[in-house]
Amino acid sequence: MPGGFMFSRKVISFLLPEIVDRKDIQSLLNKVIAVEGGSDLTEELISELKEFGFPVTKSRISQAIKSGGLHAVLLTLSNQKTDLSMIEIPEMIDISDKVSIMRGEVTVKLFKQVMGDYTPTGHNAYKLIAILDDPSKEAEILTYLSLLDGREFAKRLSALTGRKFRVQTEAEWEQGRGSLVGANFTWTETKHSDEVFALRSLFRGYRGGDLPENRFGDNALRLVEDKKN
Repeated sequence: MPGGFMFSRKVISFLLPEIVDRKDIQSLLNKVIAVEGGSDLTEELISELKEFGFPVTKSRISQAIKSGGLHAVLLTLSNQKTDLSMIEIPEMIDISDKVSIMRGEVTVKLFKQVMGDYTPTGHNAYKLIAILDDPSKEAEILTYLSLLDGREFAKRLSALTGRKFRVQTEAEWEQGRGSLVGANFTWTETKHSDEVFALRSLFRGYRGGDLPENRFGDNALRLVEDKKN
């Protein structure tokens, strides 16, 4: 049956079942994320999107990427292939009547379940890729991810569960600090300086802040959830 999604007040129509049956949704989503991050919108990607089921012009595809609409569509279709019963979200601790925080840090297994075939890029990305490709690491805490990876993980987990997750702020980490567990520096959305974000460790409350959002270090991820009223 025909389906459609809103892209900046424009509707692009396509056959939804045909798209859902395709197995390269994740690959296209990764390429769209790369364009959102500043990569060129190539003719090759435009052709792939058209062949995939989006009968649109280059200008419409560019508009859909800039608006975030194409990302949302591909993410929705990717989620339809995820078994939600297998996803175990870490324990959440209330830090206010509106926000809760993960007691522990995100594991390799959870990241893989949510992100599928997501391919990280950038400085030190090869270290994260090696961790994700090693089955023996699944029970371990995930490190060597960028803040951009963390945001994408939160976005996808939110879409999968219907809940609202995001990366913690430093103030939220401080609020939950006494109940948290973990041995790594974790990302926060709090700026340490103009382009560098603060990282916090439970070990003596250390604070680090020497990485911009697109860099990879031996850092982990902790999310917060905004509760629905």
